[in-house]
Formats: sequence, structure tokens, C-alpha cells
Amino acid sequence: MDAKNTSVSDASKQMTHLIEISTNQSQHRVTAVLRTDLPQNVIDTFFAATREPLRMAVDHTMSTGDYFLSRGRPPRHPVQAGSQATPFGGVPVLLSRLKAGDVLYSGGNDMSFAYGPHITEPLVARGPVLARVPAAELDAYWGFGRDVWEASYRKHELSIITVIRKGA
Repeated sequence: MDAKNTSVSDASKQMTHLIEISTNQSQHRVTAVLRTDLPQNVIDTFFAATREPLRMAVDHTMSTGDYFLSRGRPPRHPVQAGSQATPFGGVPVLLSRLKAGDVLYSGGNDMSFAYGPHITEPLVARGPVLARVPAAELDAYWGFGRDVWEASYRKHELSIITVIRKGA
């Protein structure tokens, strides 16, 4: 079976399970390791969304702490997406329990990033922790998140996050 005829489920079993995260606001670029213990529909939906680099606009609420949301252009066809009432993947995760390095996926073309230890919201995330930035890259991830924060808060500039599946 050639690459063009490989199903998303088949592709998820063959891929190197890494993603690269970058932004137009920072020189920092980090790699995160995808979790393989998630429900297959979460992995398949993410793999479908990242056939090409996924570009998303940032929404940093400032008051939440070391965490921001990012949203891409909506998919052309309906896909599953989570909400705080019904999180994507079915497992509720409290934002205040996230760890620095967590990368969340809420379905469609939307992701969230916990780049530091201070997250104040006791709300349910819209999706599961999809990937984790390795300990060796947490300083770069912190710098990445702070650069996004500075762009939003001080400069009032739009940050664009790009997620690329490595080995795709």
C-alpha cells in the first residue's frame, strides 16, 4: 500500500510519534512526544488535521496563567470537537491540574498549550493531553510561551502557532 492509499488509522501505527511546535513570535521551536494510549478516534482525528502543517491563531486569555488556546480555520467537513461540557476523547482534565509541557487537542483544528506551572482556572479542558514536551525542552517551551504572552499582552500582535507531525 503506498502512502497516498494509507488510511489514517494505518498511518497512525506507522508514524514517528513526535510533533514540532513553532510560532511566528519566537525563535524557540519545541518537539513534543505524542501519547499512544489515547482513544483511536482522538489519534485519527489529530492525524487527519495534521496531514499538512496545522496553523492556528492564538487566544491567550492572560488571566488563566501559563496556558493558551489556539484555533485553526474550521475544517471543510464536520469533525468531532470538544467543549467543557463534553470534552473530546471523553476524559475530563482540569486546567489547574495540567503540567508544564502538556499539549492538548480538542478536536478539529484546535489545540491548547500549558507552557508553565501556573494555571489558575479550575475549569475542564476541551480535550485530552495529546502530547508532552520532554523535560530537556521545558526551558525552551517556557520561553516559547512567554514570547506568545508578550506578543499578546505587550505588543498586541497576533501569534500564529504551527504544528507539524514529524515523520509524516
